[in-house]
Amino acid sequence: MLKFENPQFFLWAIPLAALLLFWSWKSYAGLGRGRRYLATGLRGLGLLAILAGLARPVLFLPAEDEAVIYVLDISDSTEDSALEHSLAHVLDATSDLERHQSSALVVFAGQPKVQRTLDTTPIEPKEQSLEGILHRRNRTKFQSALQTLETAETPDAGALKTAQDNLERIEKWRQNLQIERTDTAAALRLARSLIPVEARGRLVLFTDGNHNRGQVGRELRALRESGITVNTHTPPPSEHLEVLAQAIEMPAEVHVKQPFNLTVHIVANQPTSANVTLFRNGFRIANREMELKKGTNQLRMERLTLDEGYYSYEALVEAKGDTRLENNAVRGAVKVAGKPKVLLVERQPGASRYLIEALESQGLSVEERPAAGAPTDLRDLLNYDALVLSDLPSEHFRPGAMEAVKTYVREMGGGLIMIGGEKASAWAATTARPSRTPCPCACRSKRTLKSPT
Repeated sequence: MLKFENPQFFLWAIPLAALLLFWSWKSYAGLGRGRRYLATGLRGLGLLAILAGLARPVLFLPAEDEAVIYVLDISDSTEDSALEHSLAHVLDATSDLERHQSSALVVFAGQPKVQRTLDTTPIEPKEQSLEGILHRRNRTKFQSALQTLETAETPDAGALKTAQDNLERIEKWRQNLQIERTDTAAALRLARSLIPVEARGRLVLFTDGNHNRGQVGRELRALRESGITVNTHTPPPSEHLEVLAQAIEMPAEVHVKQPFNLTVHIVANQPTSANVTLFRNGFRIANREMELKKGTNQLRMERLTLDEGYYSYEALVEAKGDTRLENNAVRGAVKVAGKPKVLLVERQPGASRYLIEALESQGLSVEERPAAGAPTDLRDLLNYDALVLSDLPSEHFRPGAMEAVKTYVREMGGGLIMIGGEKASAWAATTARPSRTPCPCACRSKRTLKSPT
């Protein structure tokens, strides 16, 4: 089968054909009809060959080998019964593979993981690597075993150590996969990378559809363009009540006193009543009783206004009879921007007065603090667009404060200026300090201070 990677180049065929006909009518007026048609046809074929080359044709030959990648959602939103059903389907499907077939298994939550690479042998149900699929049940089993051993009068030291290791292994597995999240797009991307170029690809996706990370539509389009078939299996609806706080929808940034709307999206698998509490920066600002219908519900708060600063919101949904509480909270944040704000922390008050005047002359708002007022956490830093440290010794920062500065600069896009001085130079030259990591430059200074006579 012939495909073109850039078929949009063929759109030029229409204007070029019109130009070619006009050209032939003007240039070949003295030729006979047959020779004129022949010359026009040859030039048309030449232009078509050029467009076909620009469109980058690719010839796909029929492949005998088939690679089947099973992609299994094991996040906390998937029930144990659905996991058992999906696992049984995978084991049954791989128990009788044909000679030209191979299979692999990818599990995912917030992060995907290849559980078994492509192989022509069946996926065995007793493999220890499959233990993490039923992680919730195994964690409960290991917790119960550990509790029984710890409360025994004469616990077996070996059995106690084994129970602790089992529980630690499950907890580490859950942490690495970010089990409270669901990123289907990342799992599809990883599964696509496992399919060999010379084989026909097929993905079998087992998920409840409650993804809250990534862009699934983009990955599905990429799979379709690659000629990879995707089969999706969804678990049967749960008989138990399940309420999910799906997302908080609001703008990422607004201006001071600019009205904005906040919407909390809540999903329920059956009609029920629920209590929704909204927190801002850890303080409760609203509480609503809602009658939830089956499917997606919305709690909308309109025309909220805020002063300048950084605000975090959290919505907590409580429903009587809900079987899983870990997915009942959702968070979001908004930045309220006014004049650009700069936090200046200096060792000697007044030493940076000329810098402050220069910044304020450019329309920036500068807050000046002494060394004792150095920021202590990320929430404090997020209220400013830039941080200026003027000749500041490292002992004025509490433990963990510079890690907050690193996160502020590298992940949140905050600005950082370190003004040198006697104290700051010695600090920057200390390679063991994490304070150097946000800076794009290396600072080297002598350890000894020489004073002129």
